[in-house]
Amino acid sequence: MDLYRQRLDTHILDRLGSRRADEIAVDDVRRLVERLGRKGLAPGTVTSCVNILSGLLRFALNRKLIPHNPVRDLDRDDWPGSKRQSEPRYLTQAELDWLLAQLGDTFRLVVYVCLYAGLRISEALGLRWADIDLKAGAITVERQLGPTGERAT
Repeated sequence: MDLYRQRLDTHILDRLGSRRADEIAVDDVRRLVERLGRKGLAPGTVTSCVNILSGLLRFALNRKLIPHNPVRDLDRDDWPGSKRQSEPRYLTQAELDWLLAQLGDTFRLVVYVCLYAGLRISEALGLRWADIDLKAGAITVERQLGPTGERAT
């Protein structure tokens, strides 16, 4: 939630916060996307900001405060690309072996779950034993561990 609030404050409200929701048009959203791209934000961050704005406008639409959500009028070309700005560096098998050897039993298990199930750390830490079906070889991810230790769905 902190990240959403930070993006709202830093990237959306500074430009559109003084405007009434019914005054925001698709061209305003396009200009927001362009401005965030010029600031050098990653395409995923720009998309996240547009999604946050869309959620706010959807809330206003559901409350009959606006007649239409202008984010819905964006063309496919208006959205930022999803290409990575840089290629991630993956650990080699030797580096993974060294890392796992450095960890105690508890953390080693968490890292194994992240590695082999493709989970984020917050998802792995949010697991309960009931989420793991050893017979079926399946893990059900229904929650994650939040920054203050709460399990959020």
